[in-house]
Amino acid sequence: MSSALAVGTRVRLKTTYGDVLEGRVVVDDATSRTITLELAPRADSPWGKHSYRIVSRDALTEVAVTATNEQIQQQLAQQPEDSRGELGPWDPLGALSTLDSSKLKRRVEQETTKIVDATRSIGVGVTPQAQQLYYALAKTHRQIQWGEGDQRESIIVLDDVRIDKPYGSENCTLIHPSHGQQATLERIKKLVDEARKSWQS
Repeated sequence: MSSALAVGTRVRLKTTYGDVLEGRVVVDDATSRTITLELAPRADSPWGKHSYRIVSRDALTEVAVTATNEQIQQQLAQQPEDSRGELGPWDPLGALSTLDSSKLKRRVEQETTKIVDATRSIGVGVTPQAQQLYYALAKTHRQIQWGEGDQRESIIVLDDVRIDKPYGSENCTLIHPSHGQQATLERIKKLVDEARKSWQS
C-alpha cells in the first residue's frame, strides 16, 4: 500500500493476524505508518456507538477500497430520503475544517514564551534553597530574574533589589539606592524571611 487513503474512504483490511476489518478511514498517517479506522457499530452496541481501531500498515496483508467518501455522497444524493439508511450506519464525512493559521501561530508563540521563561527561571550553579526562594518570590513578583556575569547566582527582583548568597534578608540590597525604594526593599526582606521559615518548618 503506497498511496495514502483519503479521509472517509470505506475499506476492508486484512491483517497478518487473520483479522478482517471493515470501516472508514479517519486518519492515514504516513509518519507513524498507522491507519485509524472507524468501525461500524455492532448490533448490540448501546446507542449505536462506533468503535475505532488503529492498525499498523506493516501488519496489513490486503487493503480493498469499497467506496470513497465522494461515492457515498453521490449515492445518497440519488436515493429518496426515506431509503438513505440502506447505505449502512455511516454518513459521508464532510470536508475537514481548515486550521486558523494566525491562531496556531499565536499559540506557538505563547508556548515558546512559556518555555523560554521557564528556562530563564532556572539558576546556574545555585543551591536548591536558592532556586526554591526564586520560585517563592516569582509567585508574587513576575519581574524577577537571575543576575548576569559575576552576579549570575544573585536574584534580581523588580530591577531594584538584589539578593546575594546565602539568600537571607540581610543579603538583600538596593541596586540603585533611593528613599522611595526603601519600602520595596523591606517588603522583599519580609518575603525572604517567610520563605526561609517555611523551609525550616
